[in-house]
Amino acid sequence: MKFCRENMSGYWVPKSIMFGLLPKTATGKVQKHLLRAKAKEMGLVKTSKL
Repeated sequence: MKFCRENMSGYWVPKSIMFGLLPKTATGKVQKHLLRAKAKEMGLVKTSKL
């Protein structure tokens, strides 16, 4: 987080970081819909007004 604050604009700095395995398909692609669902469960996703 310190690196991000020092080297990135304020609006680019993440509010939280989570480490873990990514859900992937049989071909190795990341299953983004599962990541979004997990983030919603945890309350980390905020909708953007852009």
